[in-house]
Amino acid sequence: MGGDSLVELGDARSLSDSGKSLAAARGPYDVVLTSPPYRDSRSTVQYGAASALCLSVVGRIEGLETLVMPGGDIDGTCLGGRRRKVGLNRGFKEYWAGNASGIAGRSVATFLADYEDTCNAIASSVVHGGKAILIVGRRSKGGFRLKLDEFTVDRFEAQGFELISRHERVLQYKRLPARINRFARSQLSAFRARGIVSTMTTEIVLVLKRKRGGARGQKAIKS
Repeated sequence: MGGDSLVELGDARSLSDSGKSLAAARGPYDVVLTSPPYRDSRSTVQYGAASALCLSVVGRIEGLETLVMPGGDIDGTCLGGRRRKVGLNRGFKEYWAGNASGIAGRSVATFLADYEDTCNAIASSVVHGGKAILIVGRRSKGGFRLKLDEFTVDRFEAQGFELISRHERVLQYKRLPARINRFARSQLSAFRARGIVSTMTTEIVLVLKRKRGGARGQKAIKS
């Protein structure tokens, strides 16, 4: 199957601004398919460090030299990487039961604020009758699960979408153990005893449809 392909690197939060995003200028779209991160980059699997290592190799290809970036800079551009004065009192608290005033709470709030902007940008980029398909998960932060699936559905419903289907599937080829001890390095036995938590074993596929009739587009975007 032949044809031309367009790949653009950019900020998902700018999808609603055609002046900043080529993808936005080519929309709106029939379908948006994406698998957003489950939480911010710094406190999960350090996407920045892994990406910087890969880009150091990719950057040796002629024309791709500008892609090389330090890991810390990459983390800063990811969702939750910017410094924002937000709090869980914005209605985020119902999706995470941890301490809102602690470091973990501020991290969750910053990520959800950025993710909310992204959901709104995606919603505005879909034609009436079009679909947004998101693959999300419930990662643990501070010992509590972040209900990213519920947060996603609520944000899209506020933008005129309806949930068509919700499917939970087992993560394939998972290498991490089913349970880990987040306090394993602690010198206190009491901490270690209560530090055992379950890791993610499933991910959730959400299919949402924009309500109200309207002309359909002829494009699709995947991120």
